Amino acid sequence: MICSHLPEDPALQLLARPITSDEFEMMAYLRLSYFDFGLHSLSKPKCVIFTNTGDVTLEFGLPENSEHTFRYALYKAALDQTRDRMNGAQLKQYVFMDVSKKQKKLRVHIEFPWIGKYKINLNGKALGWNYSSELCAYVIHCQKPKFTCKPHPLADRDLWGAGGEAEAIGLEPVNHDGGLIIAEDGQAEMAFKMTLAKYMQFKYTLESDDIDQQTLNNYVIHYVIDGEVYFLAKLPTYGKYVFKLFAKDTRHHTDFQHVSNYLITSDMGCADQKEFPKSESGQVGLMDDSGGVTITPVSHRRPLITCKNKGEVDITMSTERDAEISAHLIRDDKGNADDFSNHVFIERDGKDFTLNVTFPKVGMYLLTVFARPAGRSDDDERATSFKYVINVKQPKWQCTPFPRPLEWDNEFRLIEPKNANLEPDKEVHFAVIVPGATQVYLDNAQKSALASKGQDRWEGDVIPSSGDAELKVCGVFEENNKSLLAYQILTRSLTKKVEEEQAQRMREGELAQKQEASRRQKEREAAEARREREEEEAERKARDFEENRTQYEEEEAKWQEEEGEFEVEMTPTIERQSTMVKAENPEEAWDKWKEQHTDMASTMMLTRLHQATRLRERELLTKAVRDCKEAGLADHEAVVKAERLLRVLAMKTKLQKAVDGRELNELLATIQEVEDLGFDKSLQQEMIVARCLADHLTRLLQLKLVILNMDKNTMSEIRRYDRPPAVVHQVLRATFLLLGEDEKTMSDWKKCRAFCNPNGKEGLQRKIMTFDTKKVHPELMARCKELLDEFSVTEVQRISAGAGTFFVWAKGVMSEVERQNPSGDEKVVPASIYRQQVILNRLPPSPPRFRRNRRRKPPATDTNTVITPPESSRSGNVG
Repeated sequence: MICSHLPEDPALQLLARPITSDEFEMMAYLRLSYFDFGLHSLSKPKCVIFTNTGDVTLEFGLPENSEHTFRYALYKAALDQTRDRMNGAQLKQYVFMDVSKKQKKLRVHIEFPWIGKYKINLNGKALGWNYSSELCAYVIHCQKPKFTCKPHPLADRDLWGAGGEAEAIGLEPVNHDGGLIIAEDGQAEMAFKMTLAKYMQFKYTLESDDIDQQTLNNYVIHYVIDGEVYFLAKLPTYGKYVFKLFAKDTRHHTDFQHVSNYLITSDMGCADQKEFPKSESGQVGLMDDSGGVTITPVSHRRPLITCKNKGEVDITMSTERDAEISAHLIRDDKGNADDFSNHVFIERDGKDFTLNVTFPKVGMYLLTVFARPAGRSDDDERATSFKYVINVKQPKWQCTPFPRPLEWDNEFRLIEPKNANLEPDKEVHFAVIVPGATQVYLDNAQKSALASKGQDRWEGDVIPSSGDAELKVCGVFEENNKSLLAYQILTRSLTKKVEEEQAQRMREGELAQKQEASRRQKEREAAEARREREEEEAERKARDFEENRTQYEEEEAKWQEEEGEFEVEMTPTIERQSTMVKAENPEEAWDKWKEQHTDMASTMMLTRLHQATRLRERELLTKAVRDCKEAGLADHEAVVKAERLLRVLAMKTKLQKAVDGRELNELLATIQEVEDLGFDKSLQQEMIVARCLADHLTRLLQLKLVILNMDKNTMSEIRRYDRPPAVVHQVLRATFLLLGEDEKTMSDWKKCRAFCNPNGKEGLQRKIMTFDTKKVHPELMARCKELLDEFSVTEVQRISAGAGTFFVWAKGVMSEVERQNPSGDEKVVPASIYRQQVILNRLPPSPPRFRRNRRRKPPATDTNTVITPPESSRSGNVG
C-alpha cells in the first residue's frame, strides 16, 4: 500500500520505520497488481529518474512460471499530442521491452531522441484475461538526448521475444534470450524446444518497411530436429525486420496463438539473394510419418545443404523397416519448377539407403524423399516424406541424368556407368551386381552378354551402336526375365550440343559465385560506410546540442511551464462551482447567482477554446468559437486569435492538398495565396515542403520539355536503326523501365522502337507528360541506375544525339528522386527481370507445378471457428 498511498498517521503504515512524505514522493509508484503478478524491482527503486546518457533501462524480476503479457505507454505531453511523435515516429517506437527467460526478468530499455520530461506506464495482463492492470509508473528527466537512437518498427505487441504465450503452449527458446536478434551476414536463425507436444503447427510472417511481406515470406523456412523447431530467415537488405510467430498444438482443436515477436537487425543484406524453394507451409525436414515408415537422416541431419564445388552430394538415410523409396528433385527458379528427378539414383543396403544426387545447374533445389511399406501397390499414397533444401553454388562437370530404373530392385548395385547418355561407337565398361540372376546382358542389336565375375558381379565392355536409340541392361532369373536399367544413345551432334550446354552452365556457375562474392564485399563496404556516416551524424548532432544547449533547455522549460499552467486552468472554475452564494434577500441572491454562473459559463467556454487552440483541431476549435460567439464573446481576444487560427488551418489543409496533388500550377497558386494572406510564418514547415516540391516539379517539367521538344529528325534517327549500337538500346531500356516497361519486353528492339512513337494513347509524349517520380519503384530506379552508370553523357551523345537526350532525361529523373529521398535507395537491390514483371503487374501465368499422381485423403473437417493469422503467412504441421 505504501507504494501508492501514504497514510497521514505513521502507525497505519505498518512499517518498522515509517517513511516520510519526501521519501514517499521519490519511491517507485507500484500498484497492487504489481505484487499480484509476482514482480520485484531489480533497478531504479525511485519513481523519478534522471539520465544524461539519453537512455534508461528498467528491470523487473519475474516469478518462475509467469504466464503474463505486458504493455507500456510512453508520454511526453498530456495535451499537445504532436509532442508524442518525434522524427516522424511515435514515442513508443523508442522503447524496447523483452523478456529474458534465462535470467527470469522483464527488461524495458528506453532511448530518448530529445531532452525533456517523460512518463512511462507499465501494464500487465494474465493470459486468458480480457482486461489489463496498471503495474507501475515512472517519470524520467532526460538531460541529454541519445544521438544515435532510431525508432523500432511498429508491431501489434509491445513485448518482444518469447513471453507467457510461448511458455504456455510449450515453446522454450534455445539459441537466443530476449527479443533482439542480430543477424550475421544477413541470416538469422531462431530455435525453440517443444516441451509439451511432439507435433505442432506453425504460421509466421517476416515484415519490413522496405519489402512486401509476400516476397519476404519466401526467404523464411523451418524444420524440426529432435523435438526442436528451427526457423531460418534470409534478409535481402540491411535494416530492421519483425518476425511474428503463431503456434498451435495439434492435439487440441484450438486457434492459432500469437506466441512471440522478434526484432531482427542486420547491418548488411544476405549475399545469396535466392529465395527458398516453394515447399508446403515453408517446412522442410520430416514432413509426416503417418505412412507407417519412419525416415531418419544419417549423413545430413539438417535438411539444409550447401553444395559449393563438386555439384553432387550423397545423402544417407535409414528406415526402421523394409520400405520402398522414391525421390523427387525440383529446381526452383523464381516460381518456375524444373524437374530433375532423373538426376537422383537410390542405392539400398538393408534398411539404409543412399541417394546419389547430381546438379546440372546453379540454384536452389528441393529434394523430396518418399517412403512406403514394402509390398504396397503403386497407387498407395506415399505419406511419409522428408525434404531437403540444397543450395548449389557450382554445377557438376559432365553432369547427365542417371540411367532410368525399370525393374531395379533394392538389393541390386550399379557400379558403372552411371551416365545415362552414351556416345555411339565408343567402348563403355559395364559393371553391376545382380543377386539371383543366371545371366545379365545388354539388350542392343548384338545382345551383348556380361561376364560373371563371382559374388553376383557382372562385367563387360560394349560399344553402343549409332543405330540404336536406347540400350537396356536385362537380367535372366529363374522365374522370369527383367529389364533393369535403360540408357540413351546420343548422336554425335546431340552429344556436342550437351557438352556445349554443360560448358555454358559451368561458366554461369563461376559467374554466379563471383557475383555473390562481389555482392558480399559490397554489402560489407556499404555497412562500414553507413557506420561511419552515422557516427559523423551523431557527432554533428552532439556538437549542435552543446553549442545551443542553453536555448534548447529554455525552450523545453517554457513549454513544460505552459503545459503545467494549462493543466491547472480548470481548477478555479471547479472551485467557484462549489462556492455557496450568500445574500440577505432572495432577489439579491438570484441576481448574484445569475452573475456568478454567467461568469462561470464564460470562463468554461474560454477554457475549452484555449484547449482547442492548443490542440489545433479544426472541429473542436470551430465548435468552441461558435459557443463563445453565442455567449457574446465575439470580440474577446482569444476568439479573434482562434478565428485566425481556423483560417490558417484551412489554408494548411488546402496547401497539403496541393502538395499531395503534385500539380505545379495549382501548387504555385496556393503558395502565393498563403503569402498574400500573411500565413507563411504560421506555416513555416509546410511552406518549406511546398516550395521544395514546387522546385522539384519545375525541374521535372524542364526535363519533360527536353523530350517533348526533340525534333523529328532526332527521333527518326533512333527509329531508323535496325540493329542499334548496344549503348543506344541500353539507354532506351533504362528510359522505358522508368516509364513502366520491363526489360524483357524492351529487349526486343522492334518493340522498343515502336514505343518511341510520339503520338497515340500509349505514345511517348503521353507517357512523358503523365510521368510522376513518386510512382517510380525503388528497385526499378536502382536497376536503371545500374544500366546508365556504365556511360557518360558525352559518350552517349557522341554515338547518338537522340539517345543522349533520353540519357539526360533519365539521369535527371534519378537525380530528382534521390534529391527527394537522399538515403532511400542505398539498401535497395536492383530489380531482376522477374521482379520487374511482378512490380509492373506483367507476370505471365505460372506454369503448372510438377505433381505426383496420387490419391490424397480428404482433410478432416472442424466445425469450430478458427481465427488464423494473415493468409500471406506460411504455415504447416511439423513433428
